[in-house]
Amino acid sequence: MSNTNFVLSNADKNILKMMSKGMTHLEISKTLTANNESPSSTSHIEKLIMKLKKSYKAKTSFQLGILLYRDGFFK
Repeated sequence: MSNTNFVLSNADKNILKMMSKGMTHLEISKTLTANNESPSSTSHIEKLIMKLKKSYKAKTSFQLGILLYRDGFFK
């Protein structure tokens, strides 16, 4: 089910790791802004999740998390 052609930037990986810790989009945005990291907008975070859902053919964020875990993203 995964798309092996999909490449994540280090910033995107950082966002997903924060999400895996239970942080909301707003909390992630505030953390990134406080650390002067970019991109830090909630819009970027939402677009990243939508892009990943489409790539993995996931209907929900929960399903996306399971698929990313299965593919070894969180190891």
